[in-house]
Amino acid sequence: MTDIKSLIKKRASIKAKLTLFSTYLNVVKSCEKLSETQLIEIEQRLNAFESLYEKYDTLQIHLEEAVDEPSEQYAERETFENLYYALVASARQLVGSARKHLTGDSASEGASHGCFLAEMA
Repeated sequence: MTDIKSLIKKRASIKAKLTLFSTYLNVVKSCEKLSETQLIEIEQRLNAFESLYEKYDTLQIHLEEAVDEPSEQYAERETFENLYYALVASARQLVGSARKHLTGDSASEGASHGCFLAEMA
């Protein structure tokens, strides 16, 4: 049987990535306008973020199977999934909205509107 502590540490790493993506989206949402480059960055980050779910699900299934009473693990799953899907929806909405603005305003550059995403790092 897999070591539960090891699984929990791995899950914590994935949950940290969830928090990082949430923080990133909050910064992006504060931007008045986004450049094409910034929009591409958001889309790439979203693609990477979406690949986390399969890793999380596999890990969480192992945890749920490893414990005698999985109700706490089910609650963990529910919390993670609620935040995960909310972040995916928020990112997709942001991309769609930004695409519409870029189509209507060909000369927009996010940096010219005080949005410096690179400063977040």
